[in-house]
Amino acid sequence: MIGAVVGAWQGFWIAYVGIPAFIVTLAGMLIFRGLALITLGEGWHNNHHRSPNSTRQGFLPHEIDPTYWILKLLEKFHLVWDLRPVPEAVLQEARSNPSVRHER
Repeated sequence: MIGAVVGAWQGFWIAYVGIPAFIVTLAGMLIFRGLALITLGEGWHNNHHRSPNSTRQGFLPHEIDPTYWILKLLEKFHLVWDLRPVPEAVLQEARSNPSVRHER
């Protein structure tokens, strides 16, 4: 849902205002990452479908995932346990082609 809103917002600025697409795209990426903080990383939910058993939804460094950070903090206080990492093969796949969404 957030992606659709950001896309419509970008389209408005490109089509009606005439701002160059690369500027609007960069601004949109920054806005989306800011929204990832607000939604606690839920924007990376598609990664969950690629690796459903892993705790983390943000596979790459630029994929902000505050929920994971909170869970790691709770793990230090022994309030949660058995947090599962993203399998290395899935991380390698994500690193080799970060533009591809990792949903399968």
